[in-house]
This record gives sequence, C-alpha cells and structure tokens, in this order.
Amino acid sequence: MSFFKRLLWGGSAASLAAATTITAQGAPPSDPAKDPNMIQVYDAYGREMYIAKETYRKTILPDVLKQEWQNPDRLYTTIIQSLKDGFTADVVDAAKQLQLIDANVERGAVTLGVVYLQNKRLDDAEGVLNGFVRQHGENGIILTNLAKVYSFRGDTARADTTLWHALEVDPNQETPCCGSPPTLVNTAVLAAISPPSARSSCCPEVGAPSSG
Repeated sequence: MSFFKRLLWGGSAASLAAATTITAQGAPPSDPAKDPNMIQVYDAYGREMYIAKETYRKTILPDVLKQEWQNPDRLYTTIIQSLKDGFTADVVDAAKQLQLIDANVERGAVTLGVVYLQNKRLDDAEGVLNGFVRQHGENGIILTNLAKVYSFRGDTARADTTLWHALEVDPNQETPCCGSPPTLVNTAVLAAISPPSARSSCCPEVGAPSSG
C-alpha cells in the first residue's frame, strides 16, 4: 500500500457517493489498477476502491483539501500525491496554505516552490525559494530546488553552479538531484519532479512541468 494513500475520509456525502457508484457498477473490463484513467483510493475503513481520475479531481480532491486545510502533515501528503497524479493546477492554493501553517518551514517553502515550478511559474518558484534563503539562510534542499528552477529556464551554468553549492552546503545529500537525505521533503519532492536533462549529472528525467 502506498505511503501516499488517497483517503476519502474528508469527502462530502456526494463525493463518497461518487466513489461508491464507481465500485458498485463493478470493475471495468480491464484491471483498474493498470488503467491510467483510474486512481486507487481508500475509504475510512481502509477498503480499496478505484475511481476515474477526473471524478476524483473534480468531486473528491477539493473536499479532501478542505478537510485537511489546517493539518500540515495531511495537507502536504495530499499535495505531493496530487503532483504525482498530475493535478498540478488544483493544489496551488493548498501549497500556499501549507507554507503559512507548516511549522516545518523548509517543507512549506520547498512544496510551494515545486508546485509553482510544475505550473510553469518559474519566477514565483524562484521567489519562494530565495525568500527562504533570505529569512533562514542557505539550505541544501532549497538550493537544490533553486537549481531545478534555473535548469528548467535553460540557464545551465547557473543551475550547475547552484547545484554544486547545494552539495557544499549540505554534503550529506547523496547527490543533489537523485539522492534523498533522510527528510520527507526531499524524498517526496524528488519523486514528483526532476530537472529536464542529465546535465546536472546525477539522474535521468523523472518529471517536468506539466504541459496542461
């Protein structure tokens, strides 16, 4: 069972009914677990079911985010899962909220920066990450994500310089792009996004800003 489980406990009655309707109609002809248009969700009792991605995005995800609005850990989990699902535009406000309420200021800044980056808002991503540096000082994970911003802009030289400095600041990162120091922030973010080329010399492409 994935760590980032999509839970329906926050859904409204209508949202839960939408999921129930999907399962009550029976499984589609093919294995729903292999259908890219379906996603796996769990109800409050841990029971597995599948629902169309668009149905989840439109009728369930908003209710889940609303329920988790004041819970930074749960809100963060849903944001990262939504990035992996491709719902990048649907979690911008949630990422802003996370930055406001999260006692883990690094996690809040990195998450908002990544959400902006996935929505091609490169200036906003850079602003959030540089704002963290101005307020809290340099941080390896923050600098690594700044390097991703520069990489997506095509500023190879600045990306490489920043990436190298990230290693200088935090040499415990196995690599500044693929390696995951023992923090939830970096592990999850690197699963959702990676620079668009191997010119930063550490890993193959995992993801890029969405085109939609």
